[in-house]
Amino acid sequence: MKTVGLRFPSEVKEFACPYCDKVYKTEKGLKEHIAKEHGDELKAEE
Repeated sequence: MKTVGLRFPSEVKEFACPYCDKVYKTEKGLKEHIAKEHGDELKAEE
């Protein structure tokens, strides 16, 4: 795994989806996944 721009490899964060087992490297990736794959679940909760 590349850690370009990070001081320490421990700074690499993972963002886990609360609705399934997928994990993303960026918060943006997670948000896009939730909107695309779990949008119906979010609407049902409202």
